[in-house]
Amino acid sequence: MLEADTLPANKIFIKNLIEPFVTSKSNNIGLTYGEAIPLQPKDFFEKIMYFKTDFKKRAFQNAIGKNRLHGCSGHKGRAFSKSFAQKIYWPNDAPEDTYSFLLCNKMGYEIVNASKAKIYYRLPGNFKDYYRQYTKFIRGRQALIK
Repeated sequence: MLEADTLPANKIFIKNLIEPFVTSKSNNIGLTYGEAIPLQPKDFFEKIMYFKTDFKKRAFQNAIGKNRLHGCSGHKGRAFSKSFAQKIYWPNDAPEDTYSFLLCNKMGYEIVNASKAKIYYRLPGNFKDYYRQYTKFIRGRQALIK
């Protein structure tokens, strides 16, 4: 699954994203996700967002281990195993990235970071875009709590 505002960094993104399914000795991988790379900022607001994103990433890298919710961002791209994909049921109001991550954990599947699968995304360019993104996140969180 890719989001509309992302761009794979190279032609082997999908190959790298599904590589853990092929090379792992585990038959229990349900979901893989790539590495999201924000595009270089173009203006002052994007520089602020870039700093925020970089700071958050560095803070979470050491504090959060394997299979944590931080890894579920839709900007990273995701691939599902056939067995997990056949069991997914999609509620209408839940954010698909977080929901699929939580469901995969609940069903006992492994979640793997396919770190060689690099993908670019653009940061919000102004406060209006950031606010829209943030309120979407809050609405999704509320739907998941229900």
